[in-house]
Amino acid sequence: MTTPAKADDDEPLIPLPLKILAVISIVVHIVLLGLACIAAKSSGDADLLAADRAWDWYLVVGAAWSVGIGIFGLHWGGQATTRFGGTGSSARVGWCLAGVWLGYFWPVPVTAAAVTFALWPRRPSPAAQIRPEPARANARWRRTGVGIRVRIAAVVVAAPVAIAGSAWGLSAHAARLHQVSAASAATVVGTWRAGGMTVTLRPDGTYSASDLTAADLSDNEAYPPGTGQWDLGTTGPHELDSVELRPSQDRLLELPVYQASSIDYLCAEIDPDSPCDIVFHRE
Repeated sequence: MTTPAKADDDEPLIPLPLKILAVISIVVHIVLLGLACIAAKSSGDADLLAADRAWDWYLVVGAAWSVGIGIFGLHWGGQATTRFGGTGSSARVGWCLAGVWLGYFWPVPVTAAAVTFALWPRRPSPAAQIRPEPARANARWRRTGVGIRVRIAAVVVAAPVAIAGSAWGLSAHAARLHQVSAASAATVVGTWRAGGMTVTLRPDGTYSASDLTAADLSDNEAYPPGTGQWDLGTTGPHELDSVELRPSQDRLLELPVYQASSIDYLCAEIDPDSPCDIVFHRE
């Protein structure tokens, strides 16, 4: 029996462009893993953080999977017997790179990896192809049923991982903080409080507010407490909803309407990069 053809000694088993792509992909997902961990540990409003926390940890798992499968792909590709072909190094690294960039949907590649492991034909190593004794030992190992049981266990574990991971991702994404669109004025009527600040929105279009000293306007002047008119307006191409407070014709304070875990919030923006610096909860 002849051994499979290998790459020339002066040629890397994994083509250099593919190795560079794999290394860059791993580095990118290491950075994403760090950012996801920082987001999962960030501080802020407790209710909003609780709504986003499940999604943050889902992304942490996905980034960790991407880093792990990328490193495994480089190692697995380096053990291939050929550079190209169905079981060559290029194919192995390519399959693992697909798992890396599908990390956002990690239940899918995790399940695919387990099923592939279960169905992948076990072949003798190059040494076994030269020396038949290890091959016979390998055959005896397979006849004991250990290999079959391991493969079945991989599929059995993959099924609940796929179901639970998908349910986790879908529910966490639906519950995360997002600005509301197409809401009705009736849904925001009532009293809203953020610390010592309160805003009461009445059905007749008037409002009363107290101690809005932290809700800065764009000109950095403190918004005065008092009364005025309010309306539910929309902004941007997606027509996102905001409560517009008008104490006078030339003064305006917008409180965007957000939702997390099916609960509405009003937000006051101080930093444009952080739309919910001040969070008003409904009383």
